[in-house]
Amino acid sequence: MGDLFSWNCLKAIEATNYGDLSLQQRVKTVVDELDEIQWTMQDLLDEGKGDQTAYLKAFGHARAAQTIYSALDANPLLAATDAIYEANAATDDLANLEKVILLVLLPLEQVSEPQLWVRAIA
Repeated sequence: MGDLFSWNCLKAIEATNYGDLSLQQRVKTVVDELDEIQWTMQDLLDEGKGDQTAYLKAFGHARAAQTIYSALDANPLLAATDAIYEANAATDDLANLEKVILLVLLPLEQVSEPQLWVRAIA
């Protein structure tokens, strides 16, 4: 996804502009394109061709785009759970993802050792 398009999507999420079908469709088109690229690269790896690093980068981009698509869903529970799933798939770092989620959901006074968590995710 282009930086400006990603930025606009994130601003829409920040503004709680959920369920915008036009924006979701544009993001879905990008997700489908990125998925096709990463699946093609996966097939090449399975055949003993291709570059593992390039594949992992493509996989991460596809999952990040899907995370944005998911976060734009009109249903907040579906948006949150699918976005978390995709973010975990992209980062393979559930421990830090959990920290980010807790920082967002809990008041700061309820977060144990917030200074350590902020450093860990920075």
